[in-house]
Amino acid sequence: MIGVEDNLKKSSVEIDGKTTPYELVRQIVSENDEIDQLCLVAYKYVPLQVDENELNKEFWVSKQNFLEDGFLESLSNKFSKDVQIGLFSRVSVGYEGDKHIPMMDLEISKSRVNLKKIISRFTHLGLNDGWLLETGNSYHYYGRTLIEDDKWISNFLSRCLLTSIVNSRSDIEDIVDSRYVGHSLRRGSCCLRLTTWDDKSFVPKVVYDFKTEKFLD
Repeated sequence: MIGVEDNLKKSSVEIDGKTTPYELVRQIVSENDEIDQLCLVAYKYVPLQVDENELNKEFWVSKQNFLEDGFLESLSNKFSKDVQIGLFSRVSVGYEGDKHIPMMDLEISKSRVNLKKIISRFTHLGLNDGWLLETGNSYHYYGRTLIEDDKWISNFLSRCLLTSIVNSRSDIEDIVDSRYVGHSLRRGSCCLRLTTWDDKSFVPKVVYDFKTEKFLD
Protein backbone atom coordinates (compact mmCIF):
# COMPACT_ATOMS: atom_id res chain seq x y z
CA MET A 1 0.00 0.00 0.00
CA ILE A 2 1.34 3.43 -0.96
CA GLY A 3 1.00 5.95 1.85
CA VAL A 4 0.95 9.75 2.00
CA GLU A 5 4.68 9.91 2.62
CA ASP A 6 5.44 7.65 -0.37
CA ASN A 7 3.35 9.84 -2.64
CA LEU A 8 5.10 12.97 -1.43
CA LYS A 9 8.52 11.42 -2.00
CA LYS A 10 7.57 10.39 -5.53
CA SER A 11 6.43 13.92 -6.30
CA SER A 12 9.24 15.59 -4.39
CA VAL A 13 8.60 19.31 -4.16
CA GLU A 14 10.98 21.54 -6.07
CA ILE A 15 11.94 24.18 -3.55
CA ASP A 16 11.80 27.62 -5.18
CA GLY A 17 10.96 31.23 -4.40
CA LYS A 18 7.25 30.42 -4.12
CA THR A 19 7.65 27.64 -1.55
CA THR A 20 5.79 28.38 1.70
CA PRO A 21 7.04 27.41 5.18
CA TYR A 22 4.51 24.58 5.41
CA GLU A 23 5.50 23.20 2.01
CA LEU A 24 9.16 23.37 2.98
CA VAL A 25 8.57 21.64 6.32
CA ARG A 26 6.53 18.92 4.60
CA GLN A 27 9.54 18.25 2.40
CA ILE A 28 11.91 18.16 5.39
CA VAL A 29 9.58 15.80 7.26
CA SER A 30 9.17 13.49 4.27
CA GLU A 31 12.96 13.25 3.87
CA ASN A 32 13.47 12.20 7.51
CA ASP A 33 11.99 8.71 7.82
CA GLU A 34 12.61 8.53 11.57
CA ILE A 35 10.09 11.27 12.40
CA ASP A 36 7.03 9.76 14.06
CA GLN A 37 5.12 12.79 15.39
CA LEU A 38 5.33 16.58 15.28
CA CYS A 39 4.29 19.16 17.88
CA LEU A 40 2.21 22.17 16.82
CA VAL A 41 0.83 25.12 18.73
CA ALA A 42 -2.12 27.46 18.21
CA TYR A 43 -1.32 30.88 19.67
CA LYS A 44 -2.05 34.59 19.59
CA TYR A 45 0.99 36.70 18.82
CA VAL A 46 1.64 39.53 21.29
CA PRO A 47 4.66 41.74 20.41
CA LEU A 48 7.32 42.28 23.11
CA GLN A 49 5.51 40.11 25.64
CA VAL A 50 7.75 38.56 28.32
CA ASP A 51 6.39 35.08 27.63
CA GLU A 52 6.69 35.75 23.86
CA ASN A 53 3.17 34.63 22.96
CA GLU A 54 -0.15 33.82 24.54
CA LEU A 55 0.01 30.07 24.00
CA ASN A 56 -3.42 28.58 23.64
CA LYS A 57 -3.00 24.97 22.72
CA GLU A 58 -0.11 22.61 22.08
CA PHE A 59 -0.76 19.27 20.42
CA TRP A 60 1.06 16.40 18.76
CA VAL A 61 0.08 15.14 15.31
CA SER A 62 1.21 12.05 13.46
CA LYS A 63 3.57 12.39 10.55
CA GLN A 64 0.95 10.92 8.26
CA ASN A 65 -1.66 13.51 9.25
CA PHE A 66 0.83 16.36 8.90
CA LEU A 67 1.70 15.31 5.34
CA GLU A 68 -1.92 15.01 4.18
CA ASP A 69 -3.03 17.54 1.57
CA GLY A 70 -5.14 20.29 3.12
CA PHE A 71 -4.04 19.49 6.69
CA LEU A 72 -2.89 22.99 7.63
CA GLU A 73 -5.87 24.74 6.07
CA SER A 74 -8.27 22.38 7.82
CA LEU A 75 -6.51 22.93 11.15
CA SER A 76 -6.42 26.73 10.76
CA ASN A 77 -10.15 26.83 10.06
CA LYS A 78 -10.80 25.51 13.56
CA PHE A 79 -9.50 28.75 15.10
CA SER A 80 -10.24 32.46 14.77
CA LYS A 81 -8.19 34.49 12.30
CA ASP A 82 -6.07 36.10 15.01
CA VAL A 83 -4.66 32.68 15.92
CA GLN A 84 -1.43 31.48 14.32
CA ILE A 85 -0.34 27.87 13.90
CA GLY A 86 3.28 27.33 14.82
CA LEU A 87 5.60 24.35 14.55
CA PHE A 88 7.96 23.32 17.35
CA SER A 89 11.41 22.12 16.37
CA ARG A 90 11.12 19.12 18.70
CA VAL A 91 9.86 16.00 16.92
CA SER A 92 9.28 12.47 18.18
CA VAL A 93 11.37 9.71 16.62
CA GLY A 94 9.61 6.86 18.40
CA TYR A 95 11.55 4.72 20.85
CA GLU A 96 14.68 6.80 20.25
CA GLY A 97 13.08 9.80 21.95
CA ASP A 98 13.11 13.30 20.46
CA LYS A 99 15.19 15.20 17.94
CA HIS A 100 14.99 18.71 16.51
CA ILE A 101 14.40 20.21 13.10
CA PRO A 102 16.96 23.04 12.85
CA MET A 103 14.89 26.25 13.00
CA MET A 104 15.89 29.82 13.77
CA ASP A 105 14.39 33.32 13.73
CA LEU A 106 16.78 36.01 12.53
CA GLU A 107 16.93 39.66 13.58
CA ILE A 108 19.04 41.35 10.91
CA SER A 109 16.96 43.51 8.55
CA LYS A 110 16.16 42.44 5.00
CA SER A 111 18.55 43.45 2.23
CA ARG A 112 20.73 41.76 -0.37
CA VAL A 113 23.83 42.84 1.52
CA ASN A 114 22.55 41.42 4.80
CA LEU A 115 21.40 38.20 3.13
CA LYS A 116 24.96 37.65 1.93
CA LYS A 117 26.22 38.32 5.48
CA ILE A 118 23.87 35.64 6.81
CA ILE A 119 25.01 33.14 4.20
CA SER A 120 28.66 33.84 4.99
CA ARG A 121 28.28 33.55 8.77
CA PHE A 122 26.03 30.48 8.67
CA THR A 123 28.36 28.72 6.24
CA HIS A 124 31.39 29.57 8.37
CA LEU A 125 29.74 27.99 11.43
CA GLY A 126 28.49 24.89 9.62
CA LEU A 127 24.83 25.96 9.58
CA ASN A 128 24.59 25.51 5.84
CA ASP A 129 22.37 22.46 5.43
CA GLY A 130 19.04 24.06 4.70
CA TRP A 131 17.23 27.17 3.48
CA LEU A 132 16.69 30.83 4.31
CA LEU A 133 13.18 32.27 4.08
CA GLU A 134 12.35 35.96 3.83
CA THR A 135 9.82 37.18 6.42
CA GLY A 136 8.15 40.53 6.95
CA ASN A 137 11.19 42.15 8.57
CA SER A 138 14.01 39.60 8.46
CA TYR A 139 14.57 35.90 7.74
CA HIS A 140 13.92 32.38 9.04
CA TYR A 141 16.29 29.42 8.75
CA TYR A 142 15.25 25.77 8.35
CA GLY A 143 17.72 22.89 8.24
CA ARG A 144 17.12 19.58 6.49
CA THR A 145 18.98 17.25 8.88
CA LEU A 146 17.61 16.46 12.35
CA ILE A 147 19.67 17.28 15.46
CA GLU A 148 20.01 14.99 18.47
CA ASP A 149 18.19 16.42 21.50
CA ASP A 150 21.35 16.42 23.64
CA LYS A 151 23.24 18.37 20.94
CA TRP A 152 20.54 20.92 20.17
CA ILE A 153 22.02 23.53 22.53
CA SER A 154 25.74 22.89 22.07
CA ASN A 155 25.73 22.21 18.33
CA PHE A 156 22.92 24.44 17.12
CA LEU A 157 21.73 27.25 19.39
CA SER A 158 25.27 28.14 20.46
CA ARG A 159 26.43 28.31 16.86
CA CYS A 160 23.46 30.49 15.94
CA LEU A 161 24.45 33.00 18.63
CA LEU A 162 28.03 32.97 17.34
CA THR A 163 26.89 34.25 13.95
CA SER A 164 27.01 37.80 15.35
CA ILE A 165 29.48 40.05 13.54
CA VAL A 166 31.82 41.73 16.03
CA ASN A 167 33.31 44.85 14.46
CA SER A 168 34.40 46.19 17.86
CA ARG A 169 33.32 45.90 21.50
CA SER A 170 30.77 48.64 20.94
CA ASP A 171 29.78 47.58 17.44
CA ILE A 172 28.20 44.12 17.35
CA GLU A 173 25.79 43.21 14.57
CA ASP A 174 23.37 40.47 15.61
CA ILE A 175 22.30 38.02 12.92
CA VAL A 176 19.85 35.90 14.94
CA ASP A 177 17.23 37.10 17.41
CA SER A 178 18.81 36.53 20.84
CA ARG A 179 15.44 36.92 22.61
CA TYR A 180 14.08 34.17 20.41
CA VAL A 181 16.97 31.94 21.46
CA GLY A 182 16.19 32.73 25.10
CA HIS A 183 12.53 31.78 24.68
CA SER A 184 13.58 28.59 22.88
CA LEU A 185 15.87 27.62 25.76
CA ARG A 186 13.06 28.21 28.28
CA ARG A 187 10.61 25.94 26.52
CA GLY A 188 13.15 23.41 25.20
CA SER A 189 12.21 23.91 21.57
CA CYS A 190 12.29 26.50 18.79
CA CYS A 191 9.00 27.55 17.21
CA LEU A 192 8.18 29.23 13.89
CA ARG A 193 4.78 30.06 12.42
CA LEU A 194 3.35 28.10 9.51
CA THR A 195 0.31 30.30 8.89
CA THR A 196 -0.27 33.89 7.82
CA TRP A 197 -3.16 35.67 9.49
CA ASP A 198 -4.07 39.03 11.01
CA ASP A 199 -1.01 41.21 11.87
CA LYS A 200 1.39 38.61 10.45
CA SER A 201 0.24 39.15 6.87
CA PHE A 202 3.53 38.58 5.02
CA VAL A 203 3.85 35.07 3.61
CA PRO A 204 7.46 33.90 4.20
CA LYS A 205 9.17 32.60 1.06
CA VAL A 206 12.38 30.72 0.37
CA VAL A 207 15.14 33.00 -0.89
CA TYR A 208 18.30 30.87 -0.60
CA ASP A 209 19.22 27.19 -0.78
CA PHE A 210 22.50 26.36 0.97
CA LYS A 211 22.86 23.01 -0.79
CA THR A 212 22.73 24.42 -4.32
CA GLU A 213 24.15 27.80 -3.25
CA LYS A 214 21.42 29.49 -5.26
CA PHE A 215 19.35 32.60 -4.58
CA LEU A 216 15.69 31.77 -5.19
CA ASP A 217 14.12 35.21 -4.99
